[in-house]
Amino acid sequence: MYIRPAFYKFAHFIRKRIRTLTVAKYEYTCDLCGSYTYKVILHDLPSPLVECKNCRLVSYWPRPTEEELEQFYSSADGYLPSVEHILRKYEENPEASQYMAQSILDYFRPYTKDIQGRILDIGCAYGLSLLEWKNLGLECYGVEVSTETTQFVKDKGVKIHIGTLHSASYSDNFLDFITMSHVLEHDPAPLKLMSEIRRVMAKDGLLWLAVPNWGSLARKVDGKRWKWRNWPNHLFYYTPDTLSRLVKSSGFEIIKLWTDEYQADPIDINRVISKVYRNERRNFSSEKDFEANLTELVFRNNMGQSLHAIAKRNDHDDSPFSQV
Repeated sequence: MYIRPAFYKFAHFIRKRIRTLTVAKYEYTCDLCGSYTYKVILHDLPSPLVECKNCRLVSYWPRPTEEELEQFYSSADGYLPSVEHILRKYEENPEASQYMAQSILDYFRPYTKDIQGRILDIGCAYGLSLLEWKNLGLECYGVEVSTETTQFVKDKGVKIHIGTLHSASYSDNFLDFITMSHVLEHDPAPLKLMSEIRRVMAKDGLLWLAVPNWGSLARKVDGKRWKWRNWPNHLFYYTPDTLSRLVKSSGFEIIKLWTDEYQADPIDINRVISKVYRNERRNFSSEKDFEANLTELVFRNNMGQSLHAIAKRNDHDDSPFSQV
């Protein structure tokens, strides 16, 4: 009876070792800082999650091949099921989608004279925000890899490009506002994408983006069961530090950075707060007061599940992109 546990322990070690050696066969280069050193933080299949030892950017390595990504985004069992809930929620409660679109514009308002001109939504899926912005008088553009989702808005006067931002070939300084909601983590070349965003953005343009927050309390509590850990849908995971570094490295200046729950289930924040801070409950007069105060603490420390930023082009003389 002592042999079987020892055997399983040894088999588990061998599996972990094989996965590590598989990663080592490929030449790793951090997409953010160029470092060649990393550590495996989660032995996963088909690729482990690794963290750059220099800048701490988290990603899957080895990455899926172009063929695997193409198959995922074109398959009925791949990308489409992950976004179908967006359309279902819209059909049940269109006001919620309209409110979300309006709230993005509200984040822009303090940093611009007026909300007018051209707006692009990268990874627009069904184009629900674009429909709302079109009704508000903006000239709307969308980029999306899925032909199925974009059928919803193609006949409603919204200019949709099926493909990537690079293949859309917009002219320099063409767009006044660009939004990118939970898209950056999908892209296999984030610096290249951000540089293209800078090229097509007007000099006084604004960028709004959101990504899953690797530094979130929910991720730390849930560990490998965190629901936003998803290969090959998500290739990179950002913290406030690594997202800031990526944005700045691409020739942008961050105006505002914050976290909230956004597309995450609001139940998650209450669940993890109750688990982590259960000993603090006695310091509050009610359950509602407990959850409200601790939720504020989580967001104040940038530990919400969704990480957001507003950025503008850095055209200062000391910027390497100032002449671009």
